[in-house]
Amino acid sequence: KEEIIEMYLNTVEFGQNAFGIDAAARTFFGKRPADLDVLESATLVGMLQRITAFNPIRNPESSRRRRNIVMSQMVKNGALDQAFLDEHREDSIVTNYKSSEITEGTSPYFSEYVRNWLGSWAENNGFDIYTDGLVVHTTLDTRVQEVAQRAVREQADMLQKVVDYEWSRRSEELVSTDINVYVNAEGYEPFSHFWKSKTDVVRAFVRESRRYRQLRAQDVSVSDATNQLLSDEAFMDSLKAEKTRLEAGLVSIDPRSGSVRAWVGGRDLSIDWYDHVGRAKRQPGSTFKPFVYTAAIDNGYSPYHMLMDSTFVHIDVAGNEWSPQNSGDPGSGELMTLRDGLIHSKNTITGRLILLVRPQEAAFYARRMGIKSELAEVP
Repeated sequence: KEEIIEMYLNTVEFGQNAFGIDAAARTFFGKRPADLDVLESATLVGMLQRITAFNPIRNPESSRRRRNIVMSQMVKNGALDQAFLDEHREDSIVTNYKSSEITEGTSPYFSEYVRNWLGSWAENNGFDIYTDGLVVHTTLDTRVQEVAQRAVREQADMLQKVVDYEWSRRSEELVSTDINVYVNAEGYEPFSHFWKSKTDVVRAFVRESRRYRQLRAQDVSVSDATNQLLSDEAFMDSLKAEKTRLEAGLVSIDPRSGSVRAWVGGRDLSIDWYDHVGRAKRQPGSTFKPFVYTAAIDNGYSPYHMLMDSTFVHIDVAGNEWSPQNSGDPGSGELMTLRDGLIHSKNTITGRLILLVRPQEAAFYARRMGIKSELAEVP
């Protein structure tokens, strides 16, 4: 009977183009089947009688009542406590819908971002994005998107081979600057040295996992839960694959209109739903420089204003030292125009310029141009 139900659950249709329990769990709750809780599991099982009538997206109240019937049968058969059913009978169904039409589309991360934004907009404006027949037009260029996705995939795959190999060995010296050396390397275990030498980090990874939290919720001690998972070969293989996988994000925006032309939130949305364009935060680096130069031009500085291309030390009001330097370039030691400083992305020129226009002014222009992150304004 277990084999029969397993075969059935792995192939049966759940609607929304989801076939099998794995696809259904990811589509309706954004999880693997093993990570579903009792309420979510009962919801999916309850759908099987009538997948449209008990669809938790389209008919949440009917789905909730059907879920409770399933849990009642679980109580009847000794698989669930009556107290749990009584406590959660009125709980609403909380889904995390991830349509396969999105995951298999040409721009999955962008589509998911638009869907989430549209959901908030619809809620505030009295629409249902699933039943009201809305048509959404975006500025994405599928040709640019295809090139961007290929670039991210190819570059990330090659860099993954580099980091896999370098962390398989003890030496801190790079094997080569030729990426083909890593692409063609054989006979090594990726990250083997990392996993053997960084035991504290590995244990921290384990304690961040969902499985660890589940064990702790069952009153398993910290040491027992950690050691149990460390000895679980399948769990550790999954954890290693997750924690050693390089990720990337790429977005292309038309500077004339602000239109998004390409949006690649990661290497593979089916593996990682985290959007490295829409959600990840990172240092802006040289992309912040145009705000500084805009503030300068608007405050009367000419593109041909000259500043010294050399390192310097600035001490702020809190006594902290700041010494901007060019990447791989100590500076020419000569005067340079603001125009050339921006063209060549000189940190030395930008550093001197921001002190002239003041950090507060640069932050003001950044906010006017759409930056919402907190900006330090220490002079």
